[in-house]
Amino acid sequence: MGREMQDGGTDDAEREASAAERAADMTPEQRAGMLATMRHADEPRVRKSVAIALGTLGTPAATGPLCEMLDDEDEGVRVLACQALGRQRDPASVPALQAHAHDGSAQVRSGVLFALASLAAHDALDDAQRAALFTPVVVMAFDPDDGVRADAAAVLGTLRDERAVEPLVVLAADDVARVRANAMSSLGFAVEPAGRPMAGAHALVERALDESEDLLVRVSAYDALGHRAERETLDDGDGDAVARLARQAIGLAREAARVTPTADDDAREADAHDADGGADAAPTEDDLRATAIWALGLLPLDACERADAVQALAGVAARDREGDWCRRYAVEALARIGGADAGTALRDLARRVEAGELAVGDEARAVLERALGAWDA
Repeated sequence: MGREMQDGGTDDAEREASAAERAADMTPEQRAGMLATMRHADEPRVRKSVAIALGTLGTPAATGPLCEMLDDEDEGVRVLACQALGRQRDPASVPALQAHAHDGSAQVRSGVLFALASLAAHDALDDAQRAALFTPVVVMAFDPDDGVRADAAAVLGTLRDERAVEPLVVLAADDVARVRANAMSSLGFAVEPAGRPMAGAHALVERALDESEDLLVRVSAYDALGHRAERETLDDGDGDAVARLARQAIGLAREAARVTPTADDDAREADAHDADGGADAAPTEDDLRATAIWALGLLPLDACERADAVQALAGVAARDREGDWCRRYAVEALARIGGADAGTALRDLARRVEAGELAVGDEARAVLERALGAWDA
């Protein structure tokens, strides 16, 4: 029997090599047809290779075979088929994906969400098709698996559907921090129902203000609040809550001005902002301060808050630390807040940089020059 299995594996390898040679001169449609004939190969390894290859072709001819592979007995094949359909971004795949929203594998359910998110995020769907995704995605938002709920919370934010606000507010109280954090991010871009209280904005403010909340959630909340403030969709009907948020952000900026980060902080921050990795790194207090500083430049401030914010931000901008994201965001926030005192702080910073009193790289210098240009304008 061992010999038979070995021979079978050799035959599969020979078929793959032969298929690769034939595919060299084929059109994408012809390659899809050829690969489709291999989707029922005995070896899961071969079927996985077929799913991956079909996902690279960029032709509608690959959609049908990939949809059929969602019924494969092997979990890994089904996951790869989902990922390939996500790369395809073909609206014709939506019914098959929706039909597998209750797959017995949590990994496959997350794969379905990945594919649906890709379709929604890249405008592959018209308004009616996008609206039709709400029900299957919201059902998955209450999946028993933590990872599926977290993925669904993220996908709800891509649908641009005002119905998403209510389930996202519920998910903001989920037991799992990553689910709450993804709900925060989605609420940052959610469209609030017209004529109704800004429940999404209220949930964001509540989580940001909660000092006992997980750092990942608070960082996500502040980031979302900054985006909402930028779009002028922050008002939650409670002016005092927004004012408390502004005061907390000012307090975090003052902390940042006093704190001297360690070498470990520098290394972790560099990893977190590296385009090639660091996305899953646990956030630190400095991440929270940096995000709050960024948001502070966008929040609505009264005269007293504005004066306090400029003073705190000027202190952060003067931190002598190479590659400092708190300092970068403080400079940008000063430019957004504007006014004579903010301009004075920016010019004093520029003077110190030119005198060599502060170490800044080319990127930080460019940020400062843009900020001065925005203030002068």
